[in-house]
Amino acid sequence: MIADQLAKWPIFKKFSTKILTISPYILCLLLAILQLYYICKYAVNVPFWDEWEFLNPDFLNTSLNWKWYFSTHNEHRIFFTKIYTHILYMINGWDIKQQTILNYFIFLLLVYILIRLARSTENKSLEFKMFPVYIVFFFSSLNFENHMWAFQNQIHFSLLFILLAIVFGFRFSNIHSANIFNTFLFSLCLLSAMFSFSAGLAMSFSLMVLFLVREWMIGRLISLRTSMVVLFMSLGFYFWFFYLTLPSTNGKSALSLVYPYTKMFWSYLMVLLAHGFGFDDSNYRHVGILIFLLWVLAATIFISNRKHWRNDLFFRWFSLSVVIMSALVSISLGRAQMGFASAYASRYTEFTIILIPSIAMMYWQILSDAKYMHMRRIFLSIYFVVLLLSYSNNFSDKIYLENFKIKQSGIQCLHDTGKKLFSKNNNSEIKNTFVNDHVFGNNHALGSTYSCIDIYPMALNEKLLLAYKFRVSFTRSIDSFY
Repeated sequence: MIADQLAKWPIFKKFSTKILTISPYILCLLLAILQLYYICKYAVNVPFWDEWEFLNPDFLNTSLNWKWYFSTHNEHRIFFTKIYTHILYMINGWDIKQQTILNYFIFLLLVYILIRLARSTENKSLEFKMFPVYIVFFFSSLNFENHMWAFQNQIHFSLLFILLAIVFGFRFSNIHSANIFNTFLFSLCLLSAMFSFSAGLAMSFSLMVLFLVREWMIGRLISLRTSMVVLFMSLGFYFWFFYLTLPSTNGKSALSLVYPYTKMFWSYLMVLLAHGFGFDDSNYRHVGILIFLLWVLAATIFISNRKHWRNDLFFRWFSLSVVIMSALVSISLGRAQMGFASAYASRYTEFTIILIPSIAMMYWQILSDAKYMHMRRIFLSIYFVVLLLSYSNNFSDKIYLENFKIKQSGIQCLHDTGKKLFSKNNNSEIKNTFVNDHVFGNNHALGSTYSCIDIYPMALNEKLLLAYKFRVSFTRSIDSFY
């Protein structure tokens, strides 16, 4: 046959191998472009829920406010989200649609680093060439909340800094190659992750412990590098908890922890795992148990083999999986008391989804011996097919459209509210006097409380007046404000 004859030609074999290698990258690129198209099409320039909390005098000024940047937002310290958003406010009045689009490029940088981590091996014959097929799930709609809610860039930032920490911290297994500058960058990235999102605290701590354990296994625990990391992290923890004010209800802390010795904790954790792997029904909770056991098995095999501790590539992916699991544990500790419904929140998917390529890479390494090659091909193939089936209904624009309609409804509500707020104030001078009296003066009684439940569950009176006074971008498209 012609096909059989062609297969014998070296140039044909080389060409087919090349196509097979680059096709997953092309698929990822096409899906990334499609997701970017959805974001550009459905993003709306209007604050949504927590974003309304930014409309305060600390944010609505043109000078840097370091105290506010480092202050807590509920149980989070979101320094990078605050300063990034504030800079956008000073540039364009905080156009939330533009910020949503810019956020996606932070996410793409995160994905790029993951792919580079998989290729960071000196022996190219050991490279996992089909690794990008496990990245395609990053571009599903399951993670829509972090792409359509500008405020959620805090999760992008925390994961980005953790990935950079892994790049800088675990690249010198040779005792003579230790680099102080890279250790400094490692420490800086850990601190940055801590001040990006509350789960960053757990991720940074677990990564620091892994770093110290590895240094001990290699035989260089007592060194300038470890001292630097411990010093930086100690200062970071001190400042993180300094003046920490947790949300409260009736004088009691609203943050109630659910501990690992309870059934609720483990059930919640299993739901988080199953949902991140595309199983978005509570009946599939047992899938989370299977995923957890797959990870535990791979981690146990790693820990039991001392040579793995010197393998930079393997240790990076093992560390990443441990870090992600620590983030999911911290989320379960703080959110399990809210019930299983919160485990299906799209925002947490970005953590769990990183376990997909992590588990694939760990088993690629574990089963690298020649006698396990057949087993490796079977396992990774079944793993991919199951993921493909579970994610099969998560690549459409349906959820983006639903989110778009909710925010459009919110804009209409703001338009109607603007009519009520400014009904007796028909020129800008009178409106500004009205705003100053009610926001900065002593007369705070507007007579009525206005809210738009779709986009913010509490009273909007003062926040809308502030937004008008400081010409926040979204108010310019609402006719009743001007």
